[in-house]
Amino acid sequence: MANAKNKNIEAIYPLSPMQQGMLFHTIYNPQSGAYFEQFSCRLSGAFDRDAFSKAWREVVRRHPALRTAFVYKKLDKMLQVVHKDVELPITEEDWSALSEAEQAEKFEQFLADDKKKGFNLSKAPLMRFFLFKRAKDDFYFLWSFHHLLTDGWSMPLILKEVFTLYEMSVKGFPPRLPAARPYRDYINWLQKQDMEKARVFWQEMLGDFSQPTPLTRTLTDPVAAQTEPRRYKMQKLEIDRAVFSKLQD
Repeated sequence: MANAKNKNIEAIYPLSPMQQGMLFHTIYNPQSGAYFEQFSCRLSGAFDRDAFSKAWREVVRRHPALRTAFVYKKLDKMLQVVHKDVELPITEEDWSALSEAEQAEKFEQFLADDKKKGFNLSKAPLMRFFLFKRAKDDFYFLWSFHHLLTDGWSMPLILKEVFTLYEMSVKGFPPRLPAARPYRDYINWLQKQDMEKARVFWQEMLGDFSQPTPLTRTLTDPVAAQTEPRRYKMQKLEIDRAVFSKLQD
């Protein structure tokens, strides 16, 4: 059994500092759910569930970070373990017999219950999917995942890949996307940095601070800040279509 598990391991490497912080707080207060993320939306119109599942499986195959588990017990340091293959749990339920109000109430309750379940951080994938049928060609979709896997910048990129692959599938095209750069490259880059030099830099930069300091800009007069109306300035800049197209790209 141990050999079978080892054969499914693609890579093992350390965590980034941000991941270490998330994992520490998750271990310290496992009931908080602070890093349990939920993305939900409604999918309306002609919908191919098989193509949708296929698109998600391909995205998970492309990105090792989405196949990662985290181990720390009885170890000198925290490690992330990338699996070659993972089972992608996609649960479907038919709620079409319920009223719209009942569906909305049930969905809110499901979100709360699902968050309470959390994740076993040592078992990949640290995410799960749900499709709830509201009516013909109308679904609630829920993607639950741990923040250790991805962040707010990456999430829309992942969703863009999913729906691009979905469209390719329903149109009969083979799944083709540019090669994805693995998260391990970033970890390797971090390992080459001079952490002692960074520590000294920040000690010098923050050396004058003696207590927790809010990183916000406030008015010198707190009373004026509450009574004076806020003033805004607007600046308009026009660019030509070619430049705008390049910015979009």
